Amino acid sequence: MTGVQTCALPICSFKDKDGALYFGHVRDGFTKVDKNNFTFSRNLFDKSSNSLLDPWLVNFAKDDKDNLWCIVSTVTDLIRINGKHVNNISDKWGLKTDSERLIYNADDSTLYAGYRYGITKIKNDSFMVDTLKDIVGDAITAMSVDSMRNIWIGTVKGKILMKN
Repeated sequence: MTGVQTCALPICSFKDKDGALYFGHVRDGFTKVDKNNFTFSRNLFDKSSNSLLDPWLVNFAKDDKDNLWCIVSTVTDLIRINGKHVNNISDKWGLKTDSERLIYNADDSTLYAGYRYGITKIKNDSFMVDTLKDIVGDAITAMSVDSMRNIWIGTVKGKILMKN
């Protein structure tokens, strides 16, 4: 088998528009695979940046400015990576996602992070929290964007709803 590497347990994956693959790990950041070249996040960033990525990485998205976004599960922090710079956006904005769901809608350049009672929309370095009355007391388990730019949301209690 070509390009085999040993790393911490991968628990999520993501493919960006250029075909690079990202694998989020338990307690070891992530691995990027681009044209069979493996790059480990611990080799890209300094120690304090790596500590932001140390807990479980459970979801990825990449925006049109080439920022890599991820959700860190154990503390549900939203992390933005721009080149070699890692930012904890949750701390910067006082934001908690309470979820492990993250999607990017290229049609309107908006990142959506699910949280316990709704979604947080992030666009142009600002955010807006949108509480969805239909899911109060529930939790988001899945999010997707369709061809009409509608956001589809699945919940623990089995609800499927659309937000446009």
